[in-house]
Amino acid sequence: MSINMNEEESEVVEGISRIIRAASMSAMQLREAAERRQQKAEKMTEAERAQQAQEQHAKTATDRRVADSVYKSVQSPMFWNHADNARIAERMTVAQQLAGEHGKADSAFMLASDVLRDKYGIDAVSIMHGQGSPMDRQKELLDALDHHNAAGRLRAESSNADQTADKASQQSEAAAEQDAPKYSDRALAAAEVESEPTSLNAEQYLDALSDEQRESLLDEHTRGIEDSPERDERLEAAHTASGADEAPAAEEPAQSQETRADTARDDAAMAEQAETTSLSRAAKTADVQTSREGHLAGVAAHDKQAAQARAFSLKNVPGSAGDYKLRSMSSNATPRKASASSQAPSREHVHQR
Repeated sequence: MSINMNEEESEVVEGISRIIRAASMSAMQLREAAERRQQKAEKMTEAERAQQAQEQHAKTATDRRVADSVYKSVQSPMFWNHADNARIAERMTVAQQLAGEHGKADSAFMLASDVLRDKYGIDAVSIMHGQGSPMDRQKELLDALDHHNAAGRLRAESSNADQTADKASQQSEAAAEQDAPKYSDRALAAAEVESEPTSLNAEQYLDALSDEQRESLLDEHTRGIEDSPERDERLEAAHTASGADEAPAAEEPAQSQETRADTARDDAAMAEQAETTSLSRAAKTADVQTSREGHLAGVAAHDKQAAQARAFSLKNVPGSAGDYKLRSMSSNATPRKASASSQAPSREHVHQR
């Protein structure tokens, strides 16, 4: 397979060379060659004519493969990216010479003409159909391609030179801006005097001011004004800026953190104790209520009316039911008197206060 492909490529190369040689012949030479072939054909025998027909058939087949090869070449972007000008001009000549007998050659010529017009700006159709021999027209196309490449190189060199100059200019401007002082000597001198009450140097003092404040500073410094409301505002702005730049407050000492933890534990213990006390009081209240209910039940067994009267009185009597029982049942006091006797210390205490 590879041998056949190599042989076919070799035939294509030989066919291209043959076509180029034929194109390089002048019109007179071509006419003389045709006359000699005619005379030779008249003297040929049948065997020689058969052999000549076979050679002509082989030549036609070779020309067809050459036309296919040229068409594939001009179709490929790789060809236009890598082929030199001489090869492009040669393929145009071959395609033109075979265009009358092979359709692929005619298609290759028109396709290549479109690429040369769009990519190179060259009117290849006018050149290849112009005056002169095929080789003269090929040379004219080659000159046009060389001129295009030379102009392209000049454009590229000019563009590179412009880019280099722009880059150098930008670097120079950047260096000039970097070397230029941030503030003028007059501004620094004025700030040096006015920034003495602050902890800022002259440049830091100017950084803390607004554009209007810097202008007023220069104006007052030029006029020799040493005290003004604007000066107080500038100093206040500088103090504010210097305060914002101070270091943040230190972290709270570990000892303080431990104190807060101890306080939290104490608060939790006190809350727990209060809850315990509340539960104890609730239990005692339940016991008092139970004791009172038992006492009233015993009284009701003998006298229901007395039990009702005592139940009403118990609502306003402090203390336990046992205390009330001692003040009422063991004595012959009425519920009202028992209540009054238990409340007497409170009134006496009030009088003492």
